[in-house]
Amino acid sequence: MEEEPNIDPAARIFPNPGTGLYQIVTENLDIDLAIAVYNMLGEKIGIQTVKNINGSHSLDLRYQPAGIYFVKLSAEGFTKDVKIIKQ
Repeated sequence: MEEEPNIDPAARIFPNPGTGLYQIVTENLDIDLAIAVYNMLGEKIGIQTVKNINGSHSLDLRYQPAGIYFVKLSAEGFTKDVKIIKQ
């Protein structure tokens, strides 16, 4: 019996740098995804959970000041930290 290949989930955020409206694109991740956004001081400025994400989701930071932010993407068995720059 052949085993199914183990396909790792992946996620990316673009455009980076951007002006505040970003796209989160996922591959091989069809479960709930928690998205937490932190400023440079480590303060959590936003969190949301996207149900059964598979494809893309918008992240809106247009009302935040320009600077560097850290986005933590997490789901069961998957975590990724991404640094984004808002111009």
